[in-house]
Amino acid sequence: MLTVNALTKRYGQLTVLDNAHLELTNGIYGFLAPNGTGKTTFLKILATLTAPTAGEVLWEGTEVRSLGASYRDILGYLPQDFGYYPGYSPRQFLQYLAALKDVDPALTDRRIDKLLSAVGLSSWADQKMRKFSGGMLRRTGIAQALLNDPKLLLLDEPTAGLDPMERSRLKELLWSLAKDRIIILSTHIVSDVEDLADRILILQNGRITDSTPQQLRDAYAGRILEHRLPPPEAAAFEEGRRILSRRQEAGAVVLRYLQSTPEDPGLPVPPSLDDVFLLTYQSLNERNDLL
Repeated sequence: MLTVNALTKRYGQLTVLDNAHLELTNGIYGFLAPNGTGKTTFLKILATLTAPTAGEVLWEGTEVRSLGASYRDILGYLPQDFGYYPGYSPRQFLQYLAALKDVDPALTDRRIDKLLSAVGLSSWADQKMRKFSGGMLRRTGIAQALLNDPKLLLLDEPTAGLDPMERSRLKELLWSLAKDRIIILSTHIVSDVEDLADRILILQNGRITDSTPQQLRDAYAGRILEHRLPPPEAAAFEEGRRILSRRQEAGAVVLRYLQSTPEDPGLPVPPSLDDVFLLTYQSLNERNDLL
């Protein structure tokens, strides 16, 4: 179990995390917030790369910073930007990291082959990474995060640069791993986690809430409407309403919006996590990216 107690992080007068409390068990947690609101800071604290201003993080009841190497043995971490050697191949890079992580040498080669296959890089296992696309580098980063078979896996924007097929492969991989480990997938792309995560962590104004996807959707049940209008009328209709999306359909504009009065026209539609995300953060003022 991973426990977060009264976790606070401040940068000067700006509070990024404010007395956060969580208890996480095995499964996949989607961690949602816009860029620059503190997701990466939270993951860095969990990875012991950044110290909190106050509070603590416990693994099985013990403060993680006191665990030292034994905590790193169970931790896998993919940062937004991970360092690599362009002259190395994925195989060489993973062999190097396996030595640093003290992975059993007898298991290293077999594990590397398995991971490269899982992320779709077997055919490029011995090619220099300087030739790789951003998506291929991201897949190499996912492989390195899994190298030590971690019990706690922290993934910061893991789908950045991945095409739809690669995203699907990653989802399948995470599904297969989630039974016996905690996976936190930090993203601002709601579709990455809507059908994948067991629970959703929402970071807003420094506070973190823990809910199921269905609980979040149910909060807006019956309140999301779609209304079809001729294009000349659509702009006037939007005035004073919380518009969630617009789409063109057979010469008309279909507006998706939050119902504000019982008289609002339109047909009720099932809420999505995208709706929840937009309604949670539409009024959020822009903040500096704190990494």
